[in-house]
Formats: sequence, C-alpha cells, structure tokens
Amino acid sequence: MKTSAILLMAGSSIRFGNLKNKNFYEINKKPIFLYSLDIFYNHKMIDEIYLVVKNDEYEEVSEIINFNYNNNTVY
Repeated sequence: MKTSAILLMAGSSIRFGNLKNKNFYEINKKPIFLYSLDIFYNHKMIDEIYLVVKNDEYEEVSEIINFNYNNNTVY
C-alpha cells in the first residue's frame, strides 16, 4: 500500500497582505512551502507527494522543485 501526502498551496494569501503567494515568501533564503515539503519528502512512510498549486504558479513551483529534488515522488 502506498502512502501519499498532499500539500495545498493554491490559496490567495489575501490575509497575508503580500502581493505574492505566501508559499513563495522566503525564510533563510528558502521558500516557506519547502519546509513542509522537506518533512514529507524525508518521511520514511510517505511514498509520493502531491502539490495543489494554481495554474499560473505551476512553472515557478516546478522550477523550485526540480532545483531542490532529484526524485519522481513529488507531483
């Protein structure tokens, strides 16, 4: 049996009060969403990870993931 994780990133960030999605805001030169993704990615019981993103943010997320991960477990 496979165990999947889902990271929801398609919010509007209106309450965050920033012009871009808060998931791309950086802490220590690292986008916020990578902190959560790292936990899922390194968890021994998680086999695959799905990210839910807006269409217009797909390319940016893909570039960040391709730069940080060399594995096909993130979709």
